[in-house]
Amino acid sequence: MIFKNKNFVTFWMGSFVSGLGDAMFLLALSWMVIRATGSAATLGLLMAAMSVPQILLSLMGGVLIDRLDPKRFMTVSDAVRLAAMLFLVAVSFHGMPPLWSLFVVAVIFGMMDAGFWPAAAKFEQDLVAPDQYVQSNGSLMVASQTTQIVGPALAGVLAATGHFDVIIALNAATYGVSMACLTWVTTAHTMDAPSPAHTVSVLGDMTEGIRYVLRTPLLVVTSLAAFVVNACLAAVMDRNGSVTVHGRSTPVARAYGALAPVTR
Repeated sequence: MIFKNKNFVTFWMGSFVSGLGDAMFLLALSWMVIRATGSAATLGLLMAAMSVPQILLSLMGGVLIDRLDPKRFMTVSDAVRLAAMLFLVAVSFHGMPPLWSLFVVAVIFGMMDAGFWPAAAKFEQDLVAPDQYVQSNGSLMVASQTTQIVGPALAGVLAATGHFDVIIALNAATYGVSMACLTWVTTAHTMDAPSPAHTVSVLGDMTEGIRYVLRTPLLVVTSLAAFVVNACLAAVMDRNGSVTVHGRSTPVARAYGALAPVTR
């Protein structure tokens, strides 16, 4: 039984809590831009500011994580994002954060995500025995999907009442919880030292990663599908920050909070 593994349970709890905070904050981030500018184009630029660094750094991030301690990298990533949340709290003390600060945080999130998820995948394998990989993967997937349903719904309620500061503070707290959980976790298996070939050929590993994706149709199709779904969701937002459905305009915080889990 996977939940008899105390280290995995601790890691699972940290992942669930931080995932819930992320799901809440990402919805609030989009809505703050819409509320500040009323511009779907600006929202698109914000999404690009987050996605482009993640896309550009993901290949290198995955390769580098094979050469680094994943637990240490995740802890640093959580600490950086915690600092980013505290920064937003500081600049929004008298109201909503200024637009430029949201773009700064979006870039930081994109950069950290590029390495965090490969590190989490590697760390998971260090926590459990090979015959438990399927159970651990399934448990983490359930936790992730739950956060993508509950988080946006909660954020929609808070954003509709203008409590963006509460969402930011809650997300900051979740990173603290995640860091604490990582501190309490010890790996069940010793990581293998990278071979000499691996320590030299970073570019070779990146090239192999690209080839693997391109020759795996499922990865290509699902990536394109996710892009199209998110692009279509952004397209239904009008310049006043509302979601238009069947010709009727609905306040985006509530409507987007309900729609967001469906797109995950």
